[in-house]
Amino acid sequence: MFRFAMDVNCSFLTGIWQKYGGRVRKFVRFSVLLTCTIVVIVQLCECFSKLFSPPISSHLRVVVNQSMTYPAITICRYPSYKPDVLQKYNLQNVRTTSDWEDFPYDKITLEEFWNESTYRMDEGYFLSALNALRQSVQIKSTYYLIWGQCHTILPLIQTTSSGKGSGYSVMLYQKEISYIHSENDPEEGWHIFVHPATDPWTESTQEYTGEDESLLLAVGEELHVRIGVQEYHLVDKADDHCNASLDHSHEEGSKVLVAQITDTFRIWYTFCMIKGNIFRS
Repeated sequence: MFRFAMDVNCSFLTGIWQKYGGRVRKFVRFSVLLTCTIVVIVQLCECFSKLFSPPISSHLRVVVNQSMTYPAITICRYPSYKPDVLQKYNLQNVRTTSDWEDFPYDKITLEEFWNESTYRMDEGYFLSALNALRQSVQIKSTYYLIWGQCHTILPLIQTTSSGKGSGYSVMLYQKEISYIHSENDPEEGWHIFVHPATDPWTESTQEYTGEDESLLLAVGEELHVRIGVQEYHLVDKADDHCNASLDHSHEEGSKVLVAQITDTFRIWYTFCMIKGNIFRS
């Protein structure tokens, strides 16, 4: 009896498999194929989306540049003003307003005074070169209230080596020592500021946003400076180009913005004065 039941069940299942087995195999095969197709389509969509819209940080590549750009050097004389010229125009100092009460404004302009009282480039700057070439540097002179007339040496080339033979070579001289200083005053000489060429140096710490290194060189001394710097620059993009010009910096942009605001205020003030005169008349 038991054997008969088993034979009936096996034959029944065999009949069902023979009748529906082909459909089951096709359904399983279709399900596997559909699943694989969906997975492939999703992966292809992700790949194409990365091609059309690249991620912000898909990969990192560091390109080691063998060339070097030297920093700029700003040199300011100490004392900043010629003592005999200050005495000539009744000035003890130039930092406070009270020092200018006895200044002869009717005899000399401030521009003429600054040219006469500060040290020009030919009054102490004998030679400056980069990589043993004088044409590899550019010198710009700027007037400051505290530091007088300072001169900035800018690099015009890039070098591939470092050392005494490839770096800056600057020779300074002083004709005579005419400044009588007290014990608390530093020695007579030059203040040297090393800073990036794209960040023009200024004596105001509130306006200057760059980094600088301050050095003091006394008369008769020889100074050797070695600086190690690692810089990382952004790579140009198709829609965002990097500007490597020496005139493109935060300080220069601030100067342009302040000049524009000053001109706008001057025009507005003039317009208000003219308008007020018209109404009064």
